[in-house]
Amino acid sequence: MSLATTGKSDGNDQAPQSQSVSGAAADERRRLDAESDRASDDSEEDDWSDGDDADDEEEESDPLPCLFCPTTLPSLPSFHSHTISAHGSFDFRSLRASWKLDFYQQMKLINYVREQVSNGVDASIFIALFALPLTDALNRSELKFLFDGSESYLKPHREEDPLLFSLPSHSNGSDNDDEDGGEEEKKTDDKAVDDASAASSSAAAPSIASVLRENQQLRNELESMQEAMVTMQATLQRVAFEEEERKSPADASASSSSSSSIAPAASSSSSSECVGSFAPAHIDRDYFGGYSTRNIHELMLRDRVRTEAYRDFIYGNPQLFKDKIVLDVGCGTGILSLFAAKCGAKKVIAVDAADIVHKAREIVNKNGYADVITILHGKMEEVTLPVDKVDIIISEWMGYFLLFESMLPSVLYARDRYLRSTNTENSDPSTATGVYPDQAIMYVSGIETSAHTARRVHWWSDVYGFDFSNLVEENEKHMGSTVEIVRPHQIRTSIAELNRFNVMTVVDSELDFTQSFELVVHDDRPSADEAISAFMVYFDTPFQLYAAEGKSINLSTAPVEYVPGEDEKTTHWQQACFYIAQPIQANKGDVIKGKLKAKRMKKNPRAYNVQIEYCLHRDGKDGDVCIQDYEVQ
Repeated sequence: MSLATTGKSDGNDQAPQSQSVSGAAADERRRLDAESDRASDDSEEDDWSDGDDADDEEEESDPLPCLFCPTTLPSLPSFHSHTISAHGSFDFRSLRASWKLDFYQQMKLINYVREQVSNGVDASIFIALFALPLTDALNRSELKFLFDGSESYLKPHREEDPLLFSLPSHSNGSDNDDEDGGEEEKKTDDKAVDDASAASSSAAAPSIASVLRENQQLRNELESMQEAMVTMQATLQRVAFEEEERKSPADASASSSSSSSIAPAASSSSSSECVGSFAPAHIDRDYFGGYSTRNIHELMLRDRVRTEAYRDFIYGNPQLFKDKIVLDVGCGTGILSLFAAKCGAKKVIAVDAADIVHKAREIVNKNGYADVITILHGKMEEVTLPVDKVDIIISEWMGYFLLFESMLPSVLYARDRYLRSTNTENSDPSTATGVYPDQAIMYVSGIETSAHTARRVHWWSDVYGFDFSNLVEENEKHMGSTVEIVRPHQIRTSIAELNRFNVMTVVDSELDFTQSFELVVHDDRPSADEAISAFMVYFDTPFQLYAAEGKSINLSTAPVEYVPGEDEKTTHWQQACFYIAQPIQANKGDVIKGKLKAKRMKKNPRAYNVQIEYCLHRDGKDGDVCIQDYEVQ
């Protein structure tokens, strides 16, 4: 989530706009850049380039602590080798190049990771985050400090950190191994190229243009052939399934609809209006592109709370999956499809528009389920399934703030278009149908964020022994909307149910909502640092429809305490936090009255505009009403 937030008191006074670092600070940065460039050493730069050589290995240096684990390495080459082999192929040099990080940004990134890892954040979260392309990284709120020109994280988290001293001093962080040599050769080569160009440019230009046209034509033909193959594959599979259904009269009778049913909540025509179907092409391209690499899927697979909830529900309720046709919407690497296939599903159809499906097919084949699992590459709203109806839909559609990414509309489209209706009075799970998880519940509470405030605001009061607090603008004292880990001890109010969605019946229009809430303050904390400074939203997704007794599952993203030595129980969704411009100094028994509005953006329907209106109710009287706007994207 990224921040674009305004604050109003009584609906009138807007909070001041954010301002960039002062001109004096910028001048100082340029001066330091120049000094750093003059002092740079070619051998130091070589350490960070891809061409590490044996001489670097022999240089004496302090051991370099790994960014993600307690391991220390004797040299930069061994540091890079270690992170690549031990931490999901992470290569700091590649990240520096792809994100175009300058010297200071590299410092900030290292200090940020050091701090977060020391606070118990799992390394896999960073590895997935750093795999994002620059265009996505610029929009991530947790990386805002890296690109906004602020001085956040320039103070070393680890004193005398050898890794910081090993950074290349070129301000753009590029590898310039070839800058010092070959200048005369380059001039000679340039002259030769100019002479050759003068003689042949007129003949070469048409040839190059012809090659480019031919290349584009071949690309178009290849795409057309791929689309035709997908359509043909779906048609052949449909024919095979229809033949199988004709041979199974019992299945056909079980598929007949009933007047009392958990029916699709809207007709096919209305469901085609799902927002997910009409996201602008570039939005969908970036969205599905972000799910085409391994790292984001590793993050989700390593989230044991998330993955084991699906596994335990499917394995604990084989009666719901045995001999059923299952649709996996947004299958990713195919883990949910494999769970269903192992549990006895007759057929599993997995759909995803991200290129990761090519790897998913290999995984399915490698594990011996190619005869059960069919994977289709494309958007749910655009592919043609090889069957008319399915019995079960499974999907891990939830995003930050539950609804971010707007994948739920694709699930609703699949439900309305393909889910076989079932008798609501029929408790026999062997013939029942459903969408899982079948419920989604959002909660809100008030929290204190003193640790985050200390890092973002109070740090400026003591910058290497000097008071820089005047650099902090009033509207910088809150952080807009973020996704971060919240611990239970930070919660200062009751927890109120914000919204509840029945995935079997909810319609697309209900995914934009306005909901009032009341939060009762449950303790006294006189310190201003522990005032209520943000609203936290988390969600639960129960799996309970037709579940066997004792086999229902609740996948919860509620805050949990970190226990040293144990696995982190916080999910990769963490919690959505909406910081308020004026923290609430509340006493035990006070009530915070609020209203939250959530509406999908017109420019990007996978993201949300959120507005929170709130006031403090004390001694029977309401205080001033504050209104604040956020963007969840």
